[in-house]
Formats: sequence, structure tokens, C-alpha cells
Amino acid sequence: MNIGLVVSPEGLPLGYEVFAGNRTDVTAVEEMVRLMQEKHGQAERIWVMDRGMVSEEGIDFLGTHRAPYLVGTPRRQRLKKDL
Repeated sequence: MNIGLVVSPEGLPLGYEVFAGNRTDVTAVEEMVRLMQEKHGQAERIWVMDRGMVSEEGIDFLGTHRAPYLVGTPRRQRLKKDL
């Protein structure tokens, strides 16, 4: 199961969506972002995702849409890019 949660700047919950969990998480980023923006507007939000959702395609999508993000990254992946 994937959960999208919208919170205020103070951290108070404003809304949520539950997404199917029967697929690879990396395929869900674009759908989640689009649906959350359609339902809750295109506010200045920061997208926070666990490392199971990290993919080059997902990061490219967020970058193309100027969506700030914070994602967990596997250590071995960080080390490869830092070298």
C-alpha cells in the first residue's frame, strides 16, 4: 500500500490518498503526483518518498515539473554518484 499525505507547513494533516500497493513503487510516482495535485492543488509542496520509490524516471519527472523532493537513497547508489 502507498499513502499520499498532504500536510500544512506546521505538519497538520490536510488530506490523504491511498494508492494500490500491488505494483512496483517506482511506477507510482507520476500517478501520485498528478492525482495529489489535481485533488489538492499545485501548492509549493515538497515530495518525500522512501528509497523504494527512487528511480531515475521518477526523479526526472519531479525535476521536469519543478517539484522539490526529498528521497531516501540506498548508500551504494549515493557512493557511485559521488565518485
